[in-house]
Amino acid sequence: MSNKTKTSLPYYIAFTTLFLSLCFFYDYFNILNQPADGIHVWRQTDGLSMALKYYEEGNGLFEPKMHNQLNDEGLAAGEFPIMYYIVGKLYHVFGEHNWVYRGLWWLISFIGYFFLFKFCSKFLQNKVWGGLITLFTFTSPILIIYGFSFVSDPIALSFIFISWYTLYEYYLTRKKNWLWGSILLISIAGTLKITALLSIIALIIVFGVNLFIKRIRWQVSTKTLLSSLIPIVVGGGMIFSWYYYASYYNKVHYTTYFFLKTAPIWDLSSQQLSTITDQIVGWSREYFYETGRHVLYVFALLTILPIFNKSFKRIHYWLYLLSVLGFLAFFLLFYSQFSHHDYYVVNLIFIVPPTVLFFVKKYQFLFLKNKFLNIGFQVLFSALLLASVVHASKRSNERFAIKTEWLVLDLYEFRGKLKEYGISKDDLIVVPHDPSPNITLHAINMNGWSGLNGVERPDVLEEKIKEGAKWMIVSDKRFYDKPIVEKYKEKLVVDYKGIRVYRLVD
Repeated sequence: MSNKTKTSLPYYIAFTTLFLSLCFFYDYFNILNQPADGIHVWRQTDGLSMALKYYEEGNGLFEPKMHNQLNDEGLAAGEFPIMYYIVGKLYHVFGEHNWVYRGLWWLISFIGYFFLFKFCSKFLQNKVWGGLITLFTFTSPILIIYGFSFVSDPIALSFIFISWYTLYEYYLTRKKNWLWGSILLISIAGTLKITALLSIIALIIVFGVNLFIKRIRWQVSTKTLLSSLIPIVVGGGMIFSWYYYASYYNKVHYTTYFFLKTAPIWDLSSQQLSTITDQIVGWSREYFYETGRHVLYVFALLTILPIFNKSFKRIHYWLYLLSVLGFLAFFLLFYSQFSHHDYYVVNLIFIVPPTVLFFVKKYQFLFLKNKFLNIGFQVLFSALLLASVVHASKRSNERFAIKTEWLVLDLYEFRGKLKEYGISKDDLIVVPHDPSPNITLHAINMNGWSGLNGVERPDVLEEKIKEGAKWMIVSDKRFYDKPIVEKYKEKLVVDYKGIRVYRLVD
């Protein structure tokens, strides 16, 4: 162990201890094995469904599928399914348990935060600030909720955090291993969620313009220019290849389920804009503690203002400015999605660490001049961190406690009783009460169609019966008297804790 590692070890232990303490405070370990629930259980069960299919059916990595049959046996692609594939493999080792999925998500999140801590510490040459910035980022309720959930957004952000560290190591050492490691991490992040690349796009623009200027001034050769562009081309090619394949995969399997396009603000009517804006404001407490948000606005403004720039490298200034512009551009391009999909904000949280980081870096000359000023500012920021933790704990506990009306937890118990009622694993079912693709289907681990496919309509139901649907399962009591169910009331074969099963074919 080197002297440098020995010196850093107490800080690493302290950071890990504080991070674990926050996880306990956020009640992570009490919900470790809980099923997907609460707001956006719809999107969470899509991931759970894919992982379970990889586990049970052994389909290849590039053949993602879900329980909902959609238009072609459930074959559909969105983000690169590598994480669902890994979860499926882990199920073979540990069994199909929610703690396996949540545990992997938590582990990757922790690694991401740990490397963010290392990056901030090295960039500022101050481990206290590195820890404060990283732990402050971990007070965003949206990151806490989905970082221990079943969607890919926080995992993509974690890979970006790790890539910041590896890129900075490459910047300091010029060792190619760090660069190619960064390309791999960025490519994974980009294929998991293309929106995770905002900070990397800003970096590429700054790097590209700087390199171009040097080339014009004959400070670098054409060979150097081309060799510098190769990693960018390789990484971009990997990301483009996946989304091209996903588009092709969805086309040949006749599905448009996954959202692979923008939803810009300029496509909205004035009424829609007003409604969605109100919804976004309503979500704001999920993004960050209110005082914390206001402090970030002040830090961002003071960082962008062209003052004290002599103590701030030009490349850092432009990198941060472009990151802010990328943040705003993404917000405008996907504006309507933020109304009901708060997890879209997850990858926008990337702006929090650099906002504090570059503010401290820019005004570090003041802190270096006055030790008491530095300590005092750290104490104030620690108080803000503590208040943010309390807010985050309250919001995350409330969100984890929500029970969605779409998911009846008894469905998981009912899964093990299907054979008793003569329902074969190979049978196809319809769940007309469920507007999502996979909530009920995943819970009982059966293939079929849901309200998303329109099976509450008689013509669609008849079509699905021709395609092999044998049973109708309804767990929503409000749906019992619907015409589509009423027609089959004489064919009720099971009523288990309010979960009713109707035979569709004789």
